[in-house]
Amino acid sequence: MIIQGIGGHSGQEVMLDMRLSEEPGIWFTLPQGRVRAHVDHVISTNMCTTIKQGEAYISTVEHLLSACSAFGIDRLSVTVIGGNEVPLMDGSALPFYNALKSIIFGNPVYTKGFAMVRGVARDTPIKVENERGWIEFTPHDEMIFDVIVDAPFPKQHFRFNALKDDYEKEIAPARTFGFYKDGQHLKKNGMALGSDFTNTIVLSDDGKILNPEGLRYSEELARHKILDAMGDLALGESQITGYYRAVNPSHTLNVDLLRRLKALTPTSL
Repeated sequence: MIIQGIGGHSGQEVMLDMRLSEEPGIWFTLPQGRVRAHVDHVISTNMCTTIKQGEAYISTVEHLLSACSAFGIDRLSVTVIGGNEVPLMDGSALPFYNALKSIIFGNPVYTKGFAMVRGVARDTPIKVENERGWIEFTPHDEMIFDVIVDAPFPKQHFRFNALKDDYEKEIAPARTFGFYKDGQHLKKNGMALGSDFTNTIVLSDDGKILNPEGLRYSEELARHKILDAMGDLALGESQITGYYRAVNPSHTLNVDLLRRLKALTPTSL
């Protein structure tokens, strides 16, 4: 399945050729080599999640991985043509979800559902935090995301059960977001060159939505944070279960959490 679009940071046209594979793991093949989507290969969480293995690297992997997580896909080959970034598309995971949906059903490589789910058992919760927000992860037999987005963004709250609720309708369409002034600063410094009102929720300094069409959901910012978290946590070797509660989570906090979980239960992650 071919999917193509503009890289949010590079502004370059990028094409992905995605195919289910017999080889364990989600692999990106680039001119520089191959890189597996794994927490051990994360080199940056600044604005997006970037992975690198040898000379091969690719950024903004979280939206595609989020869609993979929703389907329980853990074997995928992705050939990347035209850049080192997964295209931003409309800023959500829905284009990737739809592309994956079109290739998985009836394919013997794919087993529908969370066949690889493993609980992460422990007596006490794990908490990671920084100056912007925090995540608390506690044992649970399902995978629940309970997320609040707060200042400097408009306050929103959303709760999603990844094993029971409808990812396609509730999470996949939620778009990435940021402040207009930050976007202009990034563009002046050669970043966010492919980001605009067609693929990003843009906010004014006082938190007003500047996109003419408004939001897709009243809690779209919080829903997108769940989308990102599902993608970042897919960088483990298997699906995990637990209660993920957070205020202003980020790629940095998600990866910190996954590394903490991996250190405590290395056979599961």
